[in-house]
Amino acid sequence: MLEKFNENNKIAKIIPKEEFVVKYSPKSCMKRYSKIHSIRLALKENVGSLAQIKKGYGEEFQLNFLLIWLADLNENVGVKNKLSADMMEQCAIFIIEDYYYFKISDINLIFTRAKKGFYGNFYESISIPKIIEWFSSYAAERSEIAFNTNLNEHKADKNKNLLFALAGVKTLQETYFDELGKAKKTKDYSNVDKLLKERKQPENVYSEENLINLENKISDHKLMIVQFEQMIENSENELYSHHYLNQINIIKKQLYLDEAKLKEMNINKLKQ
Repeated sequence: MLEKFNENNKIAKIIPKEEFVVKYSPKSCMKRYSKIHSIRLALKENVGSLAQIKKGYGEEFQLNFLLIWLADLNENVGVKNKLSADMMEQCAIFIIEDYYYFKISDINLIFTRAKKGFYGNFYESISIPKIIEWFSSYAAERSEIAFNTNLNEHKADKNKNLLFALAGVKTLQETYFDELGKAKKTKDYSNVDKLLKERKQPENVYSEENLINLENKISDHKLMIVQFEQMIENSENELYSHHYLNQINIIKKQLYLDEAKLKEMNINKLKQ
């Protein structure tokens, strides 16, 4: 019996290994994610990543799970020169090493695109370099989309808090801590409970869900920095390099804020 991911990427309950394989097989995912035609939608999908599969099911299962996808690709693209079993295993290892953060929805989109000819003609053969190139191209596009999404969300939150301040309205975080302070004195936590039911907890208030979400966000930011640094190294266009460097600086500022928030959350954890 092994673990399954719920809508918040947290372990929800124990299920058999075979059930997970069937639920997230290429055939099942083709139907499950039939409306996910863009990276932006794949990123929003609440499903486990390769790293989370390894954590929940083990390294061998993670490798075998990816081999199922490569075998399906091997048999369904209509080429004469296919990947051998050894080549598929090598390819799976390369993917796990460099793209462990990809969700199942990402993998499904990459292979769906390949089958539809998005990455070009196969010319009667399929190879490890071809597949790795798909993943590399996808990763570059994914990083930029994830960065812009995070930046827009950050700007929206900042603007909302500014409007609250100008209107003399307390933010959710301020309201939560006010009610929590009163509850500690009166021992009446009804208003706090009501607030938590009506609206989501502020991110720096400790809960297992908030902690996991913030740790994942920090991990994503660190990974994005590394990817943009690689893009600078490989870029021959000075304008692009300057753009990537600006993005790195913005991410580092957000990373600093998130790490401070994580530290505060851990302090709140100890107080509980």
